[in-house]
Amino acid sequence: MTTRPDPSPYTIRAIQEMLGLSRGVITGLIASGFVAPSRGPRNEYRFTFREVVLLRTAVELQAARIPARKILASLRKLKATLPAELPLTGLRITAVGNDVTVRDGRSQWHAETGQLVMELLKSVAMKDNRSLIIVTHDARIFPFADRIARMDDGRIIAVETPADSASPQRGPT
Repeated sequence: MTTRPDPSPYTIRAIQEMLGLSRGVITGLIASGFVAPSRGPRNEYRFTFREVVLLRTAVELQAARIPARKILASLRKLKATLPAELPLTGLRITAVGNDVTVRDGRSQWHAETGQLVMELLKSVAMKDNRSLIIVTHDARIFPFADRIARMDDGRIIAVETPADSASPQRGPT
């Protein structure tokens, strides 16, 4: 008879050691519904690998000085709006400034509002009359730009509008 490995092998103590979280913080995250560990044979909490990854994400956001309330609100909103087949661990959740953002491979958006990050950055820059410089090879960013500076070997070789850049590229970007 073969025994199956425990699908929830991590205890609170193991998580405290791995992530540096206090027992109070971990139980608070459980109470808020952030994670839902199973119970072991002695009624101790047992966490899956996915839950550990989710807790590590929260630690990284906290290290980026995102307030705990905002972290919980963002992750709760994500859990509620994403399809069940797309777990939070399938996403890259990071801090951009004071906001929690999510990347699913193709796009990046604000966790609480769902607004795409480029739209958010442009609206902040325009509202506060600021300049925003983005260096990228990704042509999907071009429509958000007022001007596009093409570079070659570190030197600007052309400045265009997004309409100009819709035509075939002239030289390196």
